[in-house]
Amino acid sequence: MASQKGKRPWEVHGISSPFKIATEVRESKIPGAGLGRFALEDCPKGTVVRSHRFMSVSEYIDSAAVADSSMGAIEIQGAADLDALVSYYASSPEEMDEIRPTVASFVAGIQSAYSADGQSFMFMLFPVSHVNHSPSPNIRENRKGDLWFVQSIADIKAGDEILSDYTVFYFSDEVREWHKRHNLMDCTTFAESLKA
Repeated sequence: MASQKGKRPWEVHGISSPFKIATEVRESKIPGAGLGRFALEDCPKGTVVRSHRFMSVSEYIDSAAVADSSMGAIEIQGAADLDALVSYYASSPEEMDEIRPTVASFVAGIQSAYSADGQSFMFMLFPVSHVNHSPSPNIRENRKGDLWFVQSIADIKAGDEILSDYTVFYFSDEVREWHKRHNLMDCTTFAESLKA
């Protein structure tokens, strides 16, 4: 068990930016989206704007290095990993039902067609990115070996909100079932519902 938990990944967004370009978190320009991440400097297309080595859920939980300043990408293998994260972040059994929707909302995945390795994968970041969905994204998440990275797929100007297309995200059948069992919606299903 970790010697300290530090803050939860969604609570760490103003302390230090995990991005390789200057950014800030503030109210999104997208109505109802909550917080969003905005570029504070120009970023040309093709720039890697964030990258981390993947770690397993057990490595993340067992690491004594997990603290407010830690940054990384947690690889999600299935429902058991989601349950482990919920248990880890909840300070009591009663809090698990409150934590579960937040964990669910920050899990993402990449389809094999969009992966440099040609493999689908799921992940959660710490700290979370606060990158919202758009059908006109300016970034795309990717993976090469044990490295997770985000690359700009369009020029990003200072002041632009950093956006991703959630409809191309990947969730295994097991993880989709976990969402349904807990009456939660994965972010791809949510993004697809916006089109309806």
